[in-house]
Amino acid sequence: MNKTFSPGYLYSADERPAIRKIKEKSYELMELQEGMKALDIGAGTGMDVLRMSDITGIGGQVVGLDADERMIEISTRSAIKAGRQTQVKFIQGHSHHLDFESDFFHACRCERVLQHLSIKDAAETLEEAARVTRHDGRIVFIDTDWASLSFHANDPKTERKVADICLWAIKNGFAARGLPELFSIVGIKDIQWEIEALQISLTEFEALITPIVDMYIRYGYVNNNTWQEIHRGCNSWQEKEFSFVH
Repeated sequence: MNKTFSPGYLYSADERPAIRKIKEKSYELMELQEGMKALDIGAGTGMDVLRMSDITGIGGQVVGLDADERMIEISTRSAIKAGRQTQVKFIQGHSHHLDFESDFFHACRCERVLQHLSIKDAAETLEEAARVTRHDGRIVFIDTDWASLSFHANDPKTERKVADICLWAIKNGFAARGLPELFSIVGIKDIQWEIEALQISLTEFEALITPIVDMYIRYGYVNNNTWQEIHRGCNSWQEKEFSFVH
């Protein structure tokens, strides 16, 4: 059973300036150059792959991996439409079992994937990323610390209810804060850490979190009545600013 997000949700997130800023920073940290080979784990609709191929050029190749067959179909169509068939490639597969030779890529990125994996699969994903990336290459992981969600509400209890339901609706909501330990366990020593605060409006927050919670309601991870009660409260709030840490 496939438990991934809709393409519409991913396109919407990609258009948000705060998220786009984080994405563009990740490309810089990968230190991509023309002719390089790069991997995007959890490529989704393929927008990041296409942007990275702008940097790696005709002589390079960017591979996008995703577990969802729908995403592979969508991203492949986007590549054909952009005329990038020889520069990019999309493959269906799992992040914790990469079907590539060791030291194959110059750089690898993985954005907001670990939060949806078990701790075991998250560790294996990083191990695999390190294996397929050259020793002198760059590995960039971005994830959300859902425990850092914070906003002002007239009723502090409501704020905590919303924060808690968002945290526990995510399979591994503490993934981001666990990255330092994870990198150390895998044996990566040359590490650079950056923390980015993501501020979004109430409207953006609802667009971001509602598809996530709706998905988990469908699979029985969140009680529908509880969420609907809180969601009605959301609609009655004044426009607030919500903050996350990436």
